[in-house]
Amino acid sequence: MQNLVLTELEKRKLCHSSKCSGVFPWLKSVLEKIKEKKLPIESKVVILAFISCVAFFQDGRYVDYYSLNKLERDLPITQTTLKQLEIQSPFLLPGVNNVKIFRLHPSVPLK
Repeated sequence: MQNLVLTELEKRKLCHSSKCSGVFPWLKSVLEKIKEKKLPIESKVVILAFISCVAFFQDGRYVDYYSLNKLERDLPITQTTLKQLEIQSPFLLPGVNNVKIFRLHPSVPLK
C-alpha cells in the first residue's frame, strides 16, 4: 500500500518520493479506522496520501501547499469525517494558511 501512496504523492506533485522515504506507521492505523466505510482502493489511496501529507508536515517535511489544497478538495470523505473516525484531531496544523488542515489524532502513530 505504501508504494501506491508514494505513487499518488508524486502524481499529484505533493512531494518527491525520495524525500518521503522510510516507514509510514500511520497507514495501518488509518486503514483500520476507514475499513467500515467500504471505500474502493482508489479512494483509500487518496485518503492515505492526504494523511501522509499531514504526517509529513507534523514531522517537518516539505509538502507543496497548492497541491495539498487540491488534494483536500478531492478527498472522498471530509476532514470532519476523518475527525469523527479519530484519524485527525480537532486541532489545526500550524503553518498552513491556504486551507484548514487538522493534525493527526494522537491515536495515529506518527513515528
